[in-house]
Amino acid sequence: MTETSKLRETSIDSNSELHLPPFEQESVPESHPPRKGWSAFWFSPASPEPLCLLRLLAGGVLLYSMVIWGLDLEGFIGPDGVNREELVRELQRDRLAFSFWWYVPREWNLAVHYTCVAIAALFWLGAWTRLTSVLAFIIHISYMNRAPFAADALDGI
Repeated sequence: MTETSKLRETSIDSNSELHLPPFEQESVPESHPPRKGWSAFWFSPASPEPLCLLRLLAGGVLLYSMVIWGLDLEGFIGPDGVNREELVRELQRDRLAFSFWWYVPREWNLAVHYTCVAIAALFWLGAWTRLTSVLAFIIHISYMNRAPFAADALDGI
């Protein structure tokens, strides 16, 4: 069977269901139902709408939290704030707790924070999500590890 004929066998009907060529549908033997279920779960066509809704909700919470943190950024991560550097470093002495905030000079805090808010907004809007999702995760972990004693921004809701 040539590649062209294989491609012709794959079609989408009026119900938008993907019909795989017979050789791919029968690639998992019937004697292995768990493998067939695994493949069906991960590789069946699905609507992206639930994932989009999850991204909107998670991105909105992240963006809201960062905006609230920005109202008193020095109070959260400043040297004389709630999360004093020596206290947080003592707490995290024997733990893996990465935060890029340890490497940001104090005079750059506001500019870095605004950049982080912009990245979170891009993630929330769905722009370049392969990149912005990873960056948003790193940003959130960095905020949490730099200010572990700060009350969560959502406590008031």
